[in-house]
Amino acid sequence: MNLQLYVLPAPQHMEHQEGTFRLHTADGIVLTESLGTEGFFYGRLLQTSIEEITGIQIPVITGACCEMPAGKIYLEVDERLDADVYELKIATDAIHIFGHTCVDVLHGVQTLRQILSSQGALLPGLFIHDYPELKHRGFYHDVTRGRVPSLKNLKRLADRCSYYKINELQLYIEHTYLFKNCSEMWRDETPLTAEEIIELDQYCKHLGIDLIPSISTFGHLYKLLETKTYAGLCELESGEPRPFSFFRRMRHHTLDASNPESVKLMLEHINEYMSLFSSKYFNICADETFDLGRGKSAALTGELGREEVYIRFVKQLCDHVVSKGKIPMFWGDIIASRPEKISALPEETICLNWGYDPNQSDETVKALKSAGAVQYLCPGVQGWNDLINVMPDAYANISRMCRYAYDYEIPGILNTDWGDCGHVSHPDFSAFGLICGAAFSWNREILDFDTLCRRVSVVEYKDDTETIMQCISNISTQNVFRWLHIVLFMEMKQSLMADEPELVQGIQEMQARAAADIDRERVQQANAAITEGLDQLAGYLHRAPAGVKQTINRLMNAAKGQMLFNEIALYLFASEKTAPDSDTLRLRPAATLASELERWFMDYKRIWREYGREGDLRHIQALVCWYGDYLRTI
Repeated sequence: MNLQLYVLPAPQHMEHQEGTFRLHTADGIVLTESLGTEGFFYGRLLQTSIEEITGIQIPVITGACCEMPAGKIYLEVDERLDADVYELKIATDAIHIFGHTCVDVLHGVQTLRQILSSQGALLPGLFIHDYPELKHRGFYHDVTRGRVPSLKNLKRLADRCSYYKINELQLYIEHTYLFKNCSEMWRDETPLTAEEIIELDQYCKHLGIDLIPSISTFGHLYKLLETKTYAGLCELESGEPRPFSFFRRMRHHTLDASNPESVKLMLEHINEYMSLFSSKYFNICADETFDLGRGKSAALTGELGREEVYIRFVKQLCDHVVSKGKIPMFWGDIIASRPEKISALPEETICLNWGYDPNQSDETVKALKSAGAVQYLCPGVQGWNDLINVMPDAYANISRMCRYAYDYEIPGILNTDWGDCGHVSHPDFSAFGLICGAAFSWNREILDFDTLCRRVSVVEYKDDTETIMQCISNISTQNVFRWLHIVLFMEMKQSLMADEPELVQGIQEMQARAAADIDRERVQQANAAITEGLDQLAGYLHRAPAGVKQTINRLMNAAKGQMLFNEIALYLFASEKTAPDSDTLRLRPAATLASELERWFMDYKRIWREYGREGDLRHIQALVCWYGDYLRTI
């Protein structure tokens, strides 16, 4: 396999030079005294990659062990370099990686690992001078709504982040951590433990990543506020327990901001969770407080205004975080409508300004900038409403937000991977979006979509044809019946939102727009495109490395599921325009389709369990079973 030499993120300066370094002649990875204790970890990381890629074993040694300067790979801190800079020199007789700090040396090691991955044991002469444009380059992963990863897979995520020079990672937690005195909240879940988070924190430090704690403290407290112990802190009066709903889970679970016990409980959670991390930051979230002022805090919001009540509650939490010597973060969706309110918060507070539209406006960026807010821009990998992340939308959204970061001198990007409606898209499918965020927050040159696809094909998928990423992208856009609509159709039929006529009307209008585009020709075209893509993926399997084979098989499973739901959409929506029998729609019998859906789901469950705990799998299973039963009634 002959791969092009690509590096992601693209280095600021890279020039080819004469000569070739032959790994089979190397006799040591040299840790210079300047590296300190982290040097051994970097040396072993490089050593392992060399052996995995080439089979060549090169010992890790110290400078004192060197007999001759030639034939070695040197890792060295050089404080004469500018801050955040590393340099990589590949010559005929030696390889040198210099960095201003140890972490900069690590960035050079990651670049060399990517070069090794494409070039193997014969490395071309190169000189690279490189540094990041943005200081804060983050990734945000939902480990609550849907999937709860195993520690092994959380470490794999950290590995991938470091490989692409991402230096901040956050995990979204509502009820998937074992908070003390809250066993009602997590007793039927599969939460992470303190030991796992502490171990992950230490692992991330070795990889140059700041693992930043992030928990819900205001809205999105579904499990907490449905317990008998804490239901009284809910803004809305709690009634009888209700059947599970993906959509309702994201609404109506806001704390009563007028009750001092709400603040007290959240401060306890902050203190407990903060103790597990070495980071100087803490994200209190505080987003989508949909019900604020609609229930128990109505009198207070009537007196002070909804925004004032919101900011007072957030200020108490932020002040507490600051009193603990930490820097608070919070999501900016509420304050974006009144950006001047940011002045009430501690000056070091960071506003996480999110926006996920492919054509996202810079309006809130500009408004918060004018108000003096410290903000990070937060795009998304576009995987929360589909079985496969929609790659062109992810590229459009992330590249646009990164441009805004440069235009408005924003210090950071926090690229998000949410789990709305069950996180059905496998986290491996977020790699393209993760790489977009990493590449464009490191280097302000925004590669065009096709160029990035070619480079990702090589660097992430080891594809010498440079076409696999474009193939996956094409498959990702054939989502005639999107997961969000799959969920909403079922939940509307079950009348799970019957007591909210305004919400129901909005959903019905959204579904009507989606259904208007669903017809036999579109479904046939989409499924034909998926079939063509599946053939291309299958044709690559025999040449793909083991880890890539696994990802491709997961993609193929998801694509087959999308084909089934595309076909199901004809029974659900086209039958409202025409007779619902299979002859009219030129479809297989509905019972046959139901059986195939259920067989597909068995493989999906196996893949889910490979990633981690059960999480929301039981709810997704209930949805699939419902569709099987519903089809059999047609």
